[in-house]
Amino acid sequence: MRVALLVLLAVSTAAALKCYAGGTVNEHGVYSQGPCLAGEQYCRTIDLTTEGVHTVTKTCGLELCTAEGCEKVENGKICCCKGDLCNAPSPRS
Repeated sequence: MRVALLVLLAVSTAAALKCYAGGTVNEHGVYSQGPCLAGEQYCRTIDLTTEGVHTVTKTCGLELCTAEGCEKVENGKICCCKGDLCNAPSPRS
């Protein structure tokens, strides 16, 4: 029984969506790769500029995401995508 549970856990972890997570403030920050929780089907990028401060936050996205694509919000945009690591950080220029 214990072996079956371990196999099931390994399969469910392997099948989990992987997204970048982390953030930047005015181009300084760090991202890591990691698995999403069960039920999280989207990777999300929130890109905002408020009072001259530019922030980018990347996470798994259960809330705010109902379809792939970007939506403009008051101070920026929220983008949602499906697929492992689809919310990759933009290359620096």
